[in-house]
Amino acid sequence: MQGIELSRGFYTDIVRPWLSEAAPELRYSAALIGYGSELIGFDDEVSKDHNWGPRVHILLSRDDFGNCARRLVDEFSKFAPADYLGEPIGWRSRPHPASNSVEAAGALGHGLEFHTLEALLEGHFAVRSVENLNALQWLGFAEQKLLAFTSGAVFHDDDSRLSQARDRLGYFPEDVWLYKIACQWRRISEEQAFVGRAGQVGDDLGSRVIAARLVRDVMRMGFLLERRYAPYSKWLGSGFARLPIAEALSPHLKRALHSNAWTARGRARLGLPGIGAQAKCDRHRLLRANRGSIP
Repeated sequence: MQGIELSRGFYTDIVRPWLSEAAPELRYSAALIGYGSELIGFDDEVSKDHNWGPRVHILLSRDDFGNCARRLVDEFSKFAPADYLGEPIGWRSRPHPASNSVEAAGALGHGLEFHTLEALLEGHFAVRSVENLNALQWLGFAEQKLLAFTSGAVFHDDDSRLSQARDRLGYFPEDVWLYKIACQWRRISEEQAFVGRAGQVGDDLGSRVIAARLVRDVMRMGFLLERRYAPYSKWLGSGFARLPIAEALSPHLKRALHSNAWTARGRARLGLPGIGAQAKCDRHRLLRANRGSIP
């Protein structure tokens, strides 16, 4: 069983019935978001040695958090079973300790945490609301953070505030998206010729390093063209393989990485003619759209 389904069952079988008794009038959202390979479906047996297990985040209003969050954490510590479906619910070998701050409460003994939506947003994006975000704010958001917040699962959402925030952060606004495509294409174009130039002067290692950088940049371009957030390096290749564009690009990227001669490496072209045409097209669209919104 993967972590998302384990946590969904933990909420359905353990947390929800307990909350209905411990705080029957409480309005809340329940989810698993923020960090962990299970949020994007890449968890496996190795994942179980860190930050993995039955986990649920309960989101409350600021007033409700102040009134009952820490009490509920303590009460759940007394109620919670030692394990769920054979998996211990405590914080085993987890680099991320239980959350405890002004608007976050958790315990080492179990995976149930209480937060406010505002505090989660602040921790991820340094904003406490996703209303009226400007282009500079969007450009400052790390894609891994956006992916972690909008992936995972929502198990319950009384007031829909969490779902609405996830929807608003679902992908870059069009002007920001086009700007990022233009920047990524410029980044690729700056180094494209250097694969061969380094090889010409006998720097085979340097040629390989540049080719690998370009492969990574083309992969990130693929995410942009498919309007998907790119994960961080551990899962970049796995996420790329799921993109529709990967089937056409992967043979070129592999050829660039596997070629022993710099001449063959340079001829691989990394699939750039196809994505280059689309990226240039998007740059022209950018020039026509929302000129004043991005500096």
